[in-house]
Amino acid sequence: MYLSIICPTCSKSMIVPAKARGSSRKCPHCQHPVQVPGLVSSGKDQELQRHRSYERWVPTAIASVALAVSAAAAIAIFWHLKNLTDATDTAATSTVAPSLEQVLRDARERRLHDEWFAKYKPEELKEIREQRQSSPTDFKFASSKGESSSGASLRRYRNLPDLIEVVERSVVRITTGFWDEHNYGSGFIIDPAGTLLTNYHVVANAQQVDVEFQDQFKTKVIGFRTYSKEKDLIILQIDTKGKNIPALSLSHQEPRKGERVAAFGAPFGLSFSTSEGIVSAMRNAVELENTNLQPLKVRWVQTTAPIPVGYSGGPLVDTWARVVGVNTATGGEHHYGLNFAVSVQDVHLLLQEMGDEVYPFSDLPDQGQQIAPYPNPLGQR
Repeated sequence: MYLSIICPTCSKSMIVPAKARGSSRKCPHCQHPVQVPGLVSSGKDQELQRHRSYERWVPTAIASVALAVSAAAAIAIFWHLKNLTDATDTAATSTVAPSLEQVLRDARERRLHDEWFAKYKPEELKEIREQRQSSPTDFKFASSKGESSSGASLRRYRNLPDLIEVVERSVVRITTGFWDEHNYGSGFIIDPAGTLLTNYHVVANAQQVDVEFQDQFKTKVIGFRTYSKEKDLIILQIDTKGKNIPALSLSHQEPRKGERVAAFGAPFGLSFSTSEGIVSAMRNAVELENTNLQPLKVRWVQTTAPIPVGYSGGPLVDTWARVVGVNTATGGEHHYGLNFAVSVQDVHLLLQEMGDEVYPFSDLPDQGQQIAPYPNPLGQR
């Protein structure tokens, strides 16, 4: 295709190729340079140029729209799945925990109730207490973050480092003094006001008990609120020194077999440690009657999470950071995956007996006696 243009110098016509549009060509008559117009000179050429332009931008526009629609759909699906997971997690923890004051008020009412029955209907009191033992009150004691004793919705921690970060703030290393000897154990806070739970054998023979938190905050134990030798549990009161201490929540149900759990404590008095495992089984006291755990009348959580010496009294928690047991015994070097924790069910039963009073350690029945822990439950009695 060629174009016919007029030379502005000599006014004569010259023929140039159409591809020369926008360039400069010499006039064959006068040899002066002539600028070839860049505009399409014919209607047919203009239509062809428009058609080629459409061929370039229409597919690009379609691809851009498709990409935008795909991105919007992916975002919508992501938010739907996230909201569905959050709704499921929230529904599983919709129960609101009672405050510590409510728990203590209920405990006082139960004591008054029992005193009346003991005076006027003693034959019915035994039956009432048996029913209470078989059906413990179902509640969580404190929020997982310990910011208030009224409780809050819990969160599921899907990786271990996040769980450790939350739980370890409420775990303590316990140092006990008995004459010139010092022993170590673990415990955990169940109320921001300084209510501490641990094994009875950890502090039974102590003249002085000190605790240390992960943030190196140290304080003394004032005394005990209540205890049970048959459950190897004791509730202590520490001097918070005005500090609002994070508390752990107590699970309102037994863990399921196969559920992931983590044990916390201070092995051999070392700084805070964590071990991970699963719930192997839930066992009654009668199943362990031929072992060193026979004296304890409790419900047991059997777990593969290692519970070495020094973990006694520390928490066994699920992935919601709820306490499901109190670390108590290990199977020893030949049974590494066989470990036991006192079930949270027995903790609930003990809390029902707790009052406002704080008693000195001199009131414990085993003062001056060495109380042996349960390092090897498989040892035959």
